[in-house]
Amino acid sequence: MARIVKNPFGELSGKVGELVFKKGKNGAYISMVPTPTKKKPSVLQERQRLKMTTVMDFLKPLKRLLQEAYVPFASQKSGFHAAKSYYLREVVIPVNDSFTIDYPKALISFGDLRPATGVQLTCLTTGRQPGSAPQEIRLSWTNNSDQAMAYGDDALIIVTHTPERSITNIRYDLAVRAEGEVTLQLGMYATGAVTHVWLGFYRPHEQRAAMSTYAGSVVV
Repeated sequence: MARIVKNPFGELSGKVGELVFKKGKNGAYISMVPTPTKKKPSVLQERQRLKMTTVMDFLKPLKRLLQEAYVPFASQKSGFHAAKSYYLREVVIPVNDSFTIDYPKALISFGDLRPATGVQLTCLTTGRQPGSAPQEIRLSWTNNSDQAMAYGDDALIIVTHTPERSITNIRYDLAVRAEGEVTLQLGMYATGAVTHVWLGFYRPHEQRAAMSTYAGSVVV
């Protein structure tokens, strides 16, 4: 792959013969079309593919969010690609012949803002008839907006993931940092299954975000 500098034809994107033109964060790039191979992949290659598939299956629903709220320090990578590198390095773990996500290590936002502290996750449907609506949870956190790199109007992001149902939901702007608490409903899809919950803060107009916090998991 090569980077195109001072292209007289303007921005190029697409395929021309054996050449592929791509637009990246730092300019335009050109590469050759991959040559198909019939060679059987090695065991190590198969493991690497499986590892990548596990990460991408988890990250795909979060792609737009990560582009906005994953702001790596001094990196030329986009938010999504920086997050993918982190997941491959720190979050995906081997389980027998496969891989899985280490949920407490997963991040849904990252940046220089102060992370949430004192996070508590409460299931409000405990003791109710199974499957009865609404399926509610409460998230609370300490209002630390009086400290450095924290602002009372930092917008809240919540991500819920129910692996058994392969469902990921993203909630924007349900509250701000200064409020310290929010209640939200999960869909009926979450009934009887483990749902993992993360929260983070961001300032989209400034392209700033905080490292997210894993709040825990619930069964509703």
